Amino acid sequence: MSIPVSPIPYLSLFSRSQVCPCFPLSHIYPCFSPTPGVSLFSVAALLLPEPFPHYVAQLRALGPAPPLLFLAKFSLAAPFCYHGWNGIRHLAWDLGKGLRLPQVTQSGLLVLALTLLSSAALASL
Repeated sequence: MSIPVSPIPYLSLFSRSQVCPCFPLSHIYPCFSPTPGVSLFSVAALLLPEPFPHYVAQLRALGPAPPLLFLAKFSLAAPFCYHGWNGIRHLAWDLGKGLRLPQVTQSGLLVLALTLLSSAALASL
């Protein structure tokens, strides 16, 4: 019996470049990433004295750079797109399709590609 070299033996499970171990983390992160900003924005909309269109006009008057505006829209669209595409992936699994490891990896990469494309399309609107 050989002793693992790593102080944390479970790291050797992920030593190869695999996509599958990353998906649980990438499914949890988009859920929580927009939460602080949306919560702060919602509370501010309730507590600030002026109506919402006033603050939208102020933001437009600042004239943020288009790349910065695209990045902000992309970061808001990406979690929704990811959850939507990954939900379709899970529905396919519920039907018993694509359960082999190579198919799981391919569908995961497809979800990431579709997420990037659909998020970029939504952010460009």
